[in-house]
Amino acid sequence: MLAVALIQKKMLAEALVEGEKAAIYSGRSPVSLACVGSCHAALGKQSEAKKMIEELQQMSKEKHAYLLGWIYTFLGDKARPNLA
Repeated sequence: MLAVALIQKKMLAEALVEGEKAAIYSGRSPVSLACVGSCHAALGKQSEAKKMIEELQQMSKEKHAYLLGWIYTFLGDKARPNLA
């Protein structure tokens, strides 16, 4: 996914645009939502990042817990919930 490469290059605004496109074209796949949430978090948009967390939690706690961890990493949240 192009958005992941852009995140690695610290091109966060561009990564967010590409991540949102990926979410649309993939039918809101869990990976695309995690990417969008991570971009929001890295850009300081905590409420938007948390919306992505909520959507992923709705999908399935067991299947997508590692993706929630990805967003929490960018939020820098030391008190994140136990995702196991």
